[in-house]
Amino acid sequence: MAKESREFKVKLNSLRMSPRKVGLVADLVRGKSLAEARQQLTHCSRRAARPLGKLLEAAVAASRQNGDVSEDTLAVAQLTVGPGRTLKRRRFAAQGRVRRILKRSANITLVLRGTPGSSVEAAPNSEGKKLRRRVGRCASEAKGEVKVGAKVKPEVS
Repeated sequence: MAKESREFKVKLNSLRMSPRKVGLVADLVRGKSLAEARQQLTHCSRRAARPLGKLLEAAVAASRQNGDVSEDTLAVAQLTVGPGRTLKRRRFAAQGRVRRILKRSANITLVLRGTPGSSVEAAPNSEGKKLRRRVGRCASEAKGEVKVGAKVKPEVS
């Protein structure tokens, strides 16, 4: 008889950050095991990494409290970032005109999946998926490169 997997779902609504910016960091974490996701979020220098890390820890706490799943078996099964409420502000411009400022927010849903028992590898697509070029600073960290001053050099092993 196969062991069934358990899912733990947590949400973060109205994070005052653009969904596009949060999505860049979410792409790094989606489909990874818990240990890999924690490492990515710890070393990513983008501002969106901190709330995503807190959300990940909230999901881990939910798994501890509500299930008999060990942390070694947990993986990020689903991570969606969508638009939240948009605050509309205005800025006065030249010649009596007014410009709109849209202060966007993001709604984030994270689903951790784990099986009761021994450790499980990361979900599919963790290594096969190409990183987008627009990820910027986090892309070099995801590829295993180390920043030295203003230049990026590959890590020597």
